[in-house]
This record gives sequence, C-alpha cells and structure tokens, in this order.
Amino acid sequence: MGVTKRKAERLVRDHPIDKITEQIAMLGYRKADDPAAVLVRAIEEDWAPPAEYRKAELERQQEAKRRQRREEEAKTEAAKAAIEQAEQAAQDSWWEALNAEEQDELRAQAEAALRTKSPFLFSNGGPKKTGVMFKTMLDAERRRIIAERMGDASAQKRYGLKP
Repeated sequence: MGVTKRKAERLVRDHPIDKITEQIAMLGYRKADDPAAVLVRAIEEDWAPPAEYRKAELERQQEAKRRQRREEEAKTEAAKAAIEQAEQAAQDSWWEALNAEEQDELRAQAEAALRTKSPFLFSNGGPKKTGVMFKTMLDAERRRIIAERMGDASAQKRYGLKP
C-alpha cells in the first residue's frame, strides 16, 4: 500500500486490526493522490466510510440476503421434490402389488373420473388415448385414486382430498 514498514508496525500496534482492514477495504473508494498517506490518516483518525463504499456494502448485503433466500427456496423445493418422489415410489409399489385385473379396474375408475372432470377431453369422438395429454391426465387421476386408497395424507392434500 506504500506505507513504510515502521509506520505500518506502529499502526498495527496502536489500532485494532479490524479497523485497519476496514480502512484498507475503503481505500479504493477514496479519491487519493497519495494512497499511503490517506490510508494512514484514515486509520489514525478513524474516518467514516465514503458514501460509495456504504452503497457498495449495502448492495453486497442485499445480494447476500437474496442469495440466502434463493438457497433456502431451493432447499425447500428440493425437500418437496424428495417427498413427492417418495410418495410416487410408494404409489408405484402399491400399484405393482395389484394384479392385472385390479390394475384394469383402477384404470377404468380413473378414466371414468377423468370423463366426469374433463368432458372436453371426450368430445368430438373422444380422446386419442395414446396422446401425451390424455396419458398424463389419466396418470394423475390414477395417482389421486391410489393416494386416496393408501391414506397418504400429503398426497391427498396435493390432490385436494380431505385426509
């Protein structure tokens, strides 16, 4: 920084290291023709932070809060996803434990419920049962019925059922 060794030793001996470090950080925000002289005076006289430094520090703090909020939101979303995956795995196991006749019956119930809830799907000759939209909606309805039968409270809540 251009401060002589002798002067730097005296500053370190006479002033708290955190104050020295803080003044060094602020030096770039001070308009100084002689940075070493400005730094020494700022440390000795305990100068207040320049407005630009305060503004930059406030922005750093706000960005740190935003980053922390994003991290917390990501953790929450990851936890929700893990719960949903566990619920789906349990539902898949339950489904696999059914015999073919029981699976066909449940599929028929899901399609009947879907027909009641989404009649538009069945207008104009009915849905293309191989279509992605139909399969997705039918699977959601099937999972809703499974959650209802399993008594899975969190899945029931997601599907709007009363546990």
